[in-house]
Amino acid sequence: MRGNAQLARLIVEPPLEREGAVKEIVYAAAPRTDEFYLSDAGEFMIEYWKRPWENVDGYASHSPLTFAAHVTTPLLIQHGENDRRVPIAGAWKFYRALKALGKTVDLDIYPRGGHVLFEPVQEREQMRRNLEWFQRWLRSAAAQPPL
Repeated sequence: MRGNAQLARLIVEPPLEREGAVKEIVYAAAPRTDEFYLSDAGEFMIEYWKRPWENVDGYASHSPLTFAAHVTTPLLIQHGENDRRVPIAGAWKFYRALKALGKTVDLDIYPRGGHVLFEPVQEREQMRRNLEWFQRWLRSAAAQPPL
């Protein structure tokens, strides 16, 4: 399946990958059952994972909520409020789970944004926010002494 901003896997690893650290894979998409029931991709999902009641473990293994406790780095979630492919409810669920676990996370919602942002002002803001996030956390990681 071809990935995109919401469906692609994020490789989450400790800053500057310290010795012995294990990479964790976290899916930054909405829980897959939300995609089946609420998105425009419901029938498309059947081709990959069947229906939720036919493949409960498969859906759970691809849900970000399954892996929320394993997130080890600061996470920025960006989502268009009108995304019909990946329902925004999944972004909120993942964000709230991470907050409840005491993780460092921000959630940016882009008004009128869909699965892809098409407004130049929003695209620019998203890029600015990404740069700001990486500058903040990469500098922070570089300042820490190695283990």
